[in-house]
Amino acid sequence: CGACGALWADGALRAFRADRASLTFFSGRALFTRVSFFAFGANRALRAGLPLRGRAAVGVLFLSLVQTLTGIIQGLGKPQIPVYFLAAGGAVKVISMIVLMKYTDLGILGAALSTVLCYAIAGIADTLYVIKLAKLKISYLDTFIKPIFSSILMGVAVWGCNALVLRTGHTTLATLLAVCFGVFVYCIAMVLLRPFSASDFDFIPKGDKLKRIFRVR
Repeated sequence: CGACGALWADGALRAFRADRASLTFFSGRALFTRVSFFAFGANRALRAGLPLRGRAAVGVLFLSLVQTLTGIIQGLGKPQIPVYFLAAGGAVKVISMIVLMKYTDLGILGAALSTVLCYAIAGIADTLYVIKLAKLKISYLDTFIKPIFSSILMGVAVWGCNALVLRTGHTTLATLLAVCFGVFVYCIAMVLLRPFSASDFDFIPKGDKLKRIFRVR
């Protein structure tokens, strides 16, 4: 992530575009959805930590934002800013964890929720800062709506495939096939919806081939 930020450091305010950062949203949302659906609809082998896993899965989305946008902000010459945001999130994590674990019945779930709060604060703050610093114009349809719709399709596909194969009694096979089928559905949805622009693939190996696959110029 730091390397990505360094690549954009030279004239980043002129060259940086919101659609380049959108790859972070796509991958983060996909991971979050897959983990969530496995947590709330998984086979017996995965159900022991169901409540904890389901709530902690939300943090995957914000963690992906923090990791990528931290590198971008550092590349833009503001290395101290992500530290401040993460410190604020850390302070909220400590306070909320004490309150939730000591004064509520959540127990260890309180620790999971406090971690989600930590990364949510840092991730959202990083996002808003990059938007303000680079004066970005975001396409909400391509950046949010299409990936969310694709993620929901993938989640339903994972849940349905997992439930169907579980009827055979093979839990490991059900998990493996569900993951593969979910990835396949998500990729097909991305190809059909085309939320990417050509610049999204400029920093990706074999980007030219991906441009042809996604039919972007």
